[in-house]
Amino acid sequence: MTSPLDATGANYPCKGYLSDSTGKESVATWTAGSTQTVTLEGSAIHEGGSCQLSLSEDGGSTFKVIKSFIGNCPASTGPVSMSVDIPTDAAGGDQIFAWTWNNRVGNREMYMNCAIVTIESSGAGLSSYPDMLVAQLSGINTCTIAEGVDVEYPNPGSQVEKASGDTAIGPPTGDCGATGTSPSTTAAGTTTAAGTTTAAATTTAVTTTAAATTSAASGSCTEGEIRCDTESTWSMCGSGYWQSMGSVPAGEVCRDGAIVVARKRALQSHKRHWQSRSL
Repeated sequence: MTSPLDATGANYPCKGYLSDSTGKESVATWTAGSTQTVTLEGSAIHEGGSCQLSLSEDGGSTFKVIKSFIGNCPASTGPVSMSVDIPTDAAGGDQIFAWTWNNRVGNREMYMNCAIVTIESSGAGLSSYPDMLVAQLSGINTCTIAEGVDVEYPNPGSQVEKASGDTAIGPPTGDCGATGTSPSTTAAGTTTAAGTTTAAATTTAVTTTAAATTSAASGSCTEGEIRCDTESTWSMCGSGYWQSMGSVPAGEVCRDGAIVVARKRALQSHKRHWQSRSL
């Protein structure tokens, strides 16, 4: 995903790629209590900003924050690695993992990259965790972030990395929605300065982007690219990995990376046959 969400929020969440996660493939399996690594690659970092890592256990209706990075996120053009401890109380099963970015300078916009991950856990779920901040989407709320400010999330959760020496940190304004309550425990439960690590066994699982090329651990692909699984089923590259799109429309087939009218090949074959009989 190389562009921000629509300013109206029309394609929130995840630019619509995972609006129906049924049949979509998980790109990684994470165990609750483990430490995972997300890698950012990009060139247009808009002098950083603030980022959040969240999980949705309900198919994208709500996103619960599991870690916040306040200021200097991303810190460079990459690749930049971000570690996150998967909460021990996360529910098990397939969930939507999201990286959201509120850029510091440039157009007032919100970026969101998503992937489906499988959580191995017997936890009760993240309902008490704070909601992910949604800002700059006029059709959803009036929450805004001033240009030149690294937003300080009103309720960032208990895993926080805050840039040291950054004087441009400030709160959002407007109706920024419910924030929930901070969870009492997480896998780490600590606040750390940017650049420090809270290490456990770390597994690189998901690669996302700030505003450049996108790739994933399951194999890189180009955003919007079409793959023909069969003539009647197809997948599209979204958020850096292949997502099953199901069956092609009636009367069409998938061939050579494109959806085409089914009768095209038959017409061409008939034309060649007619030409051969005319000779």
